[in-house]
Parts: sequence; C-alpha cells; structure tokens
Amino acid sequence: MQNLDSQVKNQEEREIKLNDKILKECDNILLNIGNTRIMQNLYKPTSLDMETKLSDTTLSSIQKNGDLPKARHLEFNDNRIIFDFRNPLSNLVSLIEEEIDHRPRPSGFFKYPPNAYCGWHTNSNTNTRKPNRIYLIWAQEDNKSFFRYQDNTTGEIKTNYDIKGWQIKKFKLSSSKESLYWHCVGSQTNRVSLGFAY
Repeated sequence: MQNLDSQVKNQEEREIKLNDKILKECDNILLNIGNTRIMQNLYKPTSLDMETKLSDTTLSSIQKNGDLPKARHLEFNDNRIIFDFRNPLSNLVSLIEEEIDHRPRPSGFFKYPPNAYCGWHTNSNTNTRKPNRIYLIWAQEDNKSFFRYQDNTTGEIKTNYDIKGWQIKKFKLSSSKESLYWHCVGSQTNRVSLGFAY
C-alpha cells in the first residue's frame, strides 16, 4: 500500500488529457470569444518590442527591484486582452476535476493577438493551497507563441513553444522568496489561454 506522501505526489503529477468533452468545451469558448466580456484591454499592436520585454536582460532588471507578483503592476509589462473568466470557464471546472481529482478554480482567460505578451512576473500572491496551474492554450500557428520561464535550479531561461491548436501547460507557483517562479508569455500569432488553479 502506498503511503500518503506517495499518493499525494501521484495525484499532483497526474496528467490532464484533452479528452473529447474538454476539447468540445474549449472550442465552444473559442467560438464565442467575441461575446465574452472584456475586463481589461491592455493590447496595443504597436507597443514595445515583445522580444525585448521578454528577454533575460529585462528579467534581470526587474529582479533587481525584488518580486513582481503581477505583470500589469509594472508599466508596459502587459500587452494582452483580459476577459471575465467566471461564466465562460465554469463548465470546464467539472471536466478538469474529472481528470485531475482536484476541484480547480478559474484563474484567467486571455487573448494574445500578434505582438501581444504578458511580461515577466511571479504570481507570488497566489493562494498557497492552490499553487498549481493548468492552462489550456490555443494557438493559430505552430511555434509562433510561447511560455518562457526561469529554471529555479539552474537560473537558465527556458522557452516552450506552442503548437497549432489546443494544448496543455502545467506549472507550480511559489510565494517563497527563494523559489519564485518567474515566467512570461509572448505571441506573434493569435493565442488564447484558459487558466485554472488547484
């Protein structure tokens, strides 16, 4: 019989799958995005250069000032459209719960048109009981949008490019100063992300 620590670890590592029900609901959200209430439109197509904003040089500069929980707390560090996520994502909650054995809560619904980005930040103000994140991501084209993060162990900057269509990204946040999860997002294509915390 597995001990409790091992059972918890197995549940945390359980992979979510893009099953037919989840894909159908994601497609429905994407189809109706034009009817979704916008909370903040921070997107400016002629904003500062995305690659400069998401570079390791910019990260080092931000880190000199300490933690940055939210990208939008720094001027010109958020260039995307933020939707009201409460109603549009509610049907996905139970479908994701079936996959991961945890009750997630919606944590974000974002659209990234070409040259949009969410600059470096940590989300260190997260609820410590729900530090895990799942993002269901749709990209219009292969390898033209990405999730970038700093590896806490090596300090190396790593970039995970999106594939065309729907995919899943998972990561774990921390509020500990020693293990902040610095990350950012950039896109040169149309990209939509649906976020959940658990």
